[in-house]
Amino acid sequence: MTPKGPTPGKRITSVAKQLGMVFQLPFLIVGGVLMGGAIGWFLDLKLHTAPWLLLLGGAIGFGVGMRELLRILAQSDTEQPGKPDK
Repeated sequence: MTPKGPTPGKRITSVAKQLGMVFQLPFLIVGGVLMGGAIGWFLDLKLHTAPWLLLLGGAIGFGVGMRELLRILAQSDTEQPGKPDK
């Protein structure tokens, strides 16, 4: 008779992957906003358009970070064992 659940080694790997993802996700959002804002700030200094490009860069960075976050979450959802395929 085989066990129905995942083997202990796979369970630890799954928990480690989930924990790694939990720590990665906030950095995607904050990093995107900071990078976009920094690029916008630099362009504002050169083009004398303050604060518009800073705000635009931060908003674009937030959007890119959210898109990446949703992509990672969708990918991890399809890798979950035991879930039926759609």
